Amino acid sequence: MISIVAVSGLSACASPSSATETGDSTESESEESSTSTASTEASSESSSDDTTTTTTAGDGDGDGDGDGDSTDEGETTGPDLPPVVPESMGCLMPTPEGKPVPPQRPAYPGVCPALGPGVNNISAFGADREFILVLPDEIDETQPLPLFVMWHWLGGDADSFLTQGFVQEAANLWHFAVIIPESKDDVLFKWPFTALDAELRVDEEVAFFDAMVDCVAQQYNINESCIATGGVSAGALWSSVLANRRGVYLSSVVSLSGGTRGSDLTTEALHPWEGTPHKMPYFVLWGGPGDFCVAIDFEKASKALEAGLEDDGHFVYECLHNCTHTEPPFSPPPMTTQFFPMWRFMLDHPYWLDDGDSPWLYEGEPEGMPEWCAIGAGNAVMREGDCEPNACF
Repeated sequence: MISIVAVSGLSACASPSSATETGDSTESESEESSTSTASTEASSESSSDDTTTTTTAGDGDGDGDGDGDSTDEGETTGPDLPPVVPESMGCLMPTPEGKPVPPQRPAYPGVCPALGPGVNNISAFGADREFILVLPDEIDETQPLPLFVMWHWLGGDADSFLTQGFVQEAANLWHFAVIIPESKDDVLFKWPFTALDAELRVDEEVAFFDAMVDCVAQQYNINESCIATGGVSAGALWSSVLANRRGVYLSSVVSLSGGTRGSDLTTEALHPWEGTPHKMPYFVLWGGPGDFCVAIDFEKASKALEAGLEDDGHFVYECLHNCTHTEPPFSPPPMTTQFFPMWRFMLDHPYWLDDGDSPWLYEGEPEGMPEWCAIGAGNAVMREGDCEPNACF
């Protein structure tokens, strides 16, 4: 038996505790919700309680409430049906025979340091770097671990991502590993996502990603078909730069108030979407037309990212809330954690899916995904309801 607290997680631009960025004091409040206890099995299938209608974290049924392109007769529209895992959560399944696998990743130059749960140090591109490694408290050595690399926001750090995202609880519940890099704190916005950052500095951050992933994979049983990345605000902006350079190895990407350069001056300093040979599914979320922080219009940046992704042939899942630049107002299902939609998206989208494909196109979205999210750019209907204060100011 494990107990999972479904409580609020990450702020978008700055830490929910009082953090200062570019002279402005930032503060947001965390929500609280109840503690639930669930029985879980080391299985890729969902589990349910016959005496209640509560949906558990592993429930992958498409019950008609999702936005998949299915008809009442069971026919589908869109791409031809490929073989898909009916229960979704393909990252917990073996890669089907004949499906593509990622190419060989860049190898760490030298001998990897011994790594374990908690804070670790590694050399990358001649610099000493730090990251937190999160592993399930109980590891099934026979089941490869999906690996998610998650980049923190401007006013945060690796530890705040860990605690406010309840990452350990999520890793225990779904049996995956998480790398949370620590910013080197030598560039204005924590991560080198602006066009003003030196190319060598971008190369260093990419090498840091390569080093962390390769050394963790050398020492733990990692599912090579489920290595994903994502971030929040500044971390999300960096994730898209990284996706352009390492997308060929990535199973999926999550952007929570991020984006790329568009035609507007408020996104001019960002890198454009450059395209990738592997069309990994992309989760794109922002806080409506008021999602603005430190001179960046995140609505315009997110829409520019979506336009590039759709032109490039990626599957896009869009979420649009009304709370501007703050923590996404998720209402997760019981017995899960606050960022259930993000984790579930990554777990449901392994590398071996065909370009532009998703099991959600055929099964519908998993139960528990927000009503203000939808498949395809421009399809989400903006959330209505109360919000926490904008976390940028």
